[in-house]
Amino acid sequence: MHAAYASHVAVHMLDAPTLTHGLNDSPIGMLARLLPRWKKRSDKNNDFDAVFSRDFILTRATVFWVTQSIGTSIRMYRDTVRHPWTPLHDRRPVVEPPAGFTFLLGDVHPPGVSTVEDRIAAFENGPTRAVFNAINVNAHHKGGHFGHYENPEAYVGDVRETFRGVR
Repeated sequence: MHAAYASHVAVHMLDAPTLTHGLNDSPIGMLARLLPRWKKRSDKNNDFDAVFSRDFILTRATVFWVTQSIGTSIRMYRDTVRHPWTPLHDRRPVVEPPAGFTFLLGDVHPPGVSTVEDRIAAFENGPTRAVFNAINVNAHHKGGHFGHYENPEAYVGDVRETFRGVR
């Protein structure tokens, strides 16, 4: 994990309420915090400005600010550390319903992963694979953390493919 990302997550986990008050206080402060993070998490291989218009970015920041909902968007980081999920059964897979996974190479991925085949293999051979009843695992070159905006065709196609396999 990159140090800057780790410190960002640490602030969310350790001091989310203070961060929330500061961001809710100023729309410029909200935008100043969000914009670099969105740029950092978007697909590094694509032009950020071509995917995310100014209107799009300003609308998202405005929604957070007007509704004062930035706190609920970051609270999950703190809650997952304070109250980690534990299954109520010992069956395998732990998550029994059929699941689909879409990985995008423009997002954070394990070290050494550079192809879609590598990304799928990293999941299939990784520590969380046995937790899920994965019926569709796919990876795509295009897209980052905001895949539903950056590569909507792949995202929707994988959702459809997952449900196609559910009977």
